[in-house]
Parts: sequence; structure tokens; C-alpha cells
Amino acid sequence: MKIRNRLCAAIACTAGMLGMVESAQAADTYWRLDNGHISIVSNRDDKHCARLARQFLLYERLVDELAGVKSSRPLIVYSLSFADAHSLLVSEAEKKKRDHMRVISKFLPGEKLNIAAMDSTIKANTATQSLLLSYGMELMTTGAASDFPAWFQVGVAYVTNGVDIHDDGSVLLSEDVRFIPRVDQGKTKTRYDLPTILATEWKSLPTAADVREFTLRAREWALFGLVTSSERQTQFRKLASLVRQGERPESAVQSAFGQSLPQVQHEFEHGDWPLKLQLRISSLTMPAVPASAMRVDSAQLQDMFAELKARIN
Repeated sequence: MKIRNRLCAAIACTAGMLGMVESAQAADTYWRLDNGHISIVSNRDDKHCARLARQFLLYERLVDELAGVKSSRPLIVYSLSFADAHSLLVSEAEKKKRDHMRVISKFLPGEKLNIAAMDSTIKANTATQSLLLSYGMELMTTGAASDFPAWFQVGVAYVTNGVDIHDDGSVLLSEDVRFIPRVDQGKTKTRYDLPTILATEWKSLPTAADVREFTLRAREWALFGLVTSSERQTQFRKLASLVRQGERPESAVQSAFGQSLPQVQHEFEHGDWPLKLQLRISSLTMPAVPASAMRVDSAQLQDMFAELKARIN
């Protein structure tokens, strides 16, 4: 598995021990809403489909406004009943490791279609937020964004870690890191100061501990660059573009920020920079969502579930 893919794998959310649940028979009524490149399939109702569609569309707008990155693949999002989530989201390998595991969300990237799935019975926004973060990693590491520097890719995605998105386009970024890459053991010996962050490539992260530490530091650097001021956001994105084109970090920082790397590093590490965690998606780019969804017939639903299960296993 590629090092950068560990992040997406680590975001998959699991809950504790559960009682036995019967396998899914698609007994629940499911609704489907298609909105361009995003489709929502939910066991709740058509209004829930519309809310989820708006959340994912607004999230795409957020990533675009932060990083200038757009979606390159269609996405289908499943919001499943408790029984269907247990039956479909736990892979055979996971069942062998732990009999009564509850998986509350999984993001399954594909060459032509991305699939996201979650347990709709989970309270609050935990499942949705975990899928949005995984989707952010997918947006920032594939398609036109695939050759951006690692610090920009993971930093932008993790700035949205735990984000709350409202229907009116208002966004509240989380000050805390809601989802953190798992590390079973070991510690990194590398100190990820700014020069090291800017020089790090995915292939140079040897351990899970390095992935975790780099992720957290890249997020801090992205917060500094993206949500402190509009001027700094422009500088931060220019820096990413220059490094993407092959310019060395030292000269790229000078060109983008008008300051030397040590000067920017000092401001980043020691400056008192207030965060603007409340954002608003531009009203000019607010997505339109169809008002109603269609019921999915049982035969079609079984086919869709079979595709989902095959992707997981």
C-alpha cells in the first residue's frame, strides 16, 4: 500500500463490540438522488438524500476555494441501516480479526468511481465527517492534484478534519484534530520543522509514526497558510504551485511570501497568528440540489449492495 493511502485507510471509523446482527436482506426502503457526478443512496428519506448531497457538494466547493482543486471522478454515497452497515462494511478479513466489529464508515476509491458508505444510525456528524476527510484526501492526491507537494495535499485535507458544513454555505473548521492516523507502536525520530515539512515526499515517510507526525505538522502549516488571512492564502497556494513546478523550497518561499524561509519559519513557529475557523462558501458557487429522490426497487438495491460488498472485500 502506498504511504499516502495509509491516511485514507486509517480514517475508516470503527466502533466497539456489538451483538450479532443478521445479514442484510435489503428489507429497508432506500432512496436515491442523482445530482451530476454525486449520487446519494439512503435508507432514511428523500430529504436526507438532499442534505447529504448538499454536504458533499459544499465540501467540494470548500476544497476548491481553499486549494483550487476540483473533483475528477463521480462519487456515490451510501447511508445504510444498522443491519446493512454491519453486513456490508465489515470485510471478511476484518471479521476474522474481530467477530463483532462495527464499522461506521468506509471510503473506497476507484479508477472510475469513488464509493463512500456509512452507518446512518451513528449520532452527530462522526460518520459524515470521517467520509468528508477521506474524500478530501482523495481529491487532493488524485487527478490534477496528484503532483502537488505532499505537505499541500495532506495539509489541505486535514484542515477540513472534523468540519461542520451548514446548508447556507457557512463552514466551521475544527480547532482540534478529530481523526488522527493510528500508530500501534514506535515514535518518529524526525523533527518536522518547516524546512523538513517542505522537503518531505510520501516515499520518504518510513513508518506509521512518521505519517502521523507529518500529517499533524502539515495541518498546522496549512492552517497558518490558508485560514489566517486572504493574503497568506494566496502566498501559500503560490508556494505549492512553484514547488509543483520543480522550484526548490527555499527560493519558492522567497518568491511566494517575499520573505526568506527562516523568516517564514519563525513566523510560523513563534508568531501569534489568529485562526479564522468560520468560513462561508461563496454564494456564487452554492450548489443546487434536486428537491426529491426516487425509491430504489429491491432488485436494483441488491445489485448495488453486491457491488459495494465486492469493493470492500
